[in-house]
Amino acid sequence: MEGWLKALIACACVVVIIGGGYMAFDIKQMKEQRTAATEEAAAQSECRQSLLNKDMRAMREYCLKKGYISDDEFYRAGL
Repeated sequence: MEGWLKALIACACVVVIIGGGYMAFDIKQMKEQRTAATEEAAAQSECRQSLLNKDMRAMREYCLKKGYISDDEFYRAGL
């Protein structure tokens, strides 16, 4: 009787450890997604600002290549 009880406790411990690992992984993934979304929003904002400044042609080219601005916006901003 003691053997199966020890096995049951060991299995319960394994389940708790795996569940904790899964939760930690999930929390890490959500944090990375939030960080990426924040960085993406900042990049888009910088691209919008580059449309207003004629000296930022390299930045506008980068934004065009990444898809943050359209061809039309790029050419309207000036060469």
